[in-house]
Amino acid sequence: MNTALPDLTGDLTEHGLKVTPQGLAILQVIHSLNNHPTAKHILTEARKVKPQTATGTVYHALAMPVKHNVLKKLSTNRGVMHNAPVVPSHHHLYCNTCDRIEDYHDEEPDELLRNDF
Repeated sequence: MNTALPDLTGDLTEHGLKVTPQGLAILQVIHSLNNHPTAKHILTEARKVKPQTATGTVYHALAMPVKHNVLKKLSTNRGVMHNAPVVPSHHHLYCNTCDRIEDYHDEEPDELLRNDF
């Protein structure tokens, strides 16, 4: 994931959303993890910085950016929801064994999809 944190906060304020200290901490966690974290993983990491972070705060802080297409929810085959910044033109690789999602940047699949589908 290569979306810069200022881009994410700018995207939120552009949509008229207020970036609270808790929301900023959660965005910082998502940005620092760089790996499509789950809400539970975000909560664990956010509590390392702000121990008082509540579960509801994480879910609330994730809901508005998703609604305004700043963050995207990705569901795995096991029904686990992951969170990722919306970034231009890339694909996701998914591991059925460990439920991990990775970004995949390659022009060839993009070309195939544009020309053949």
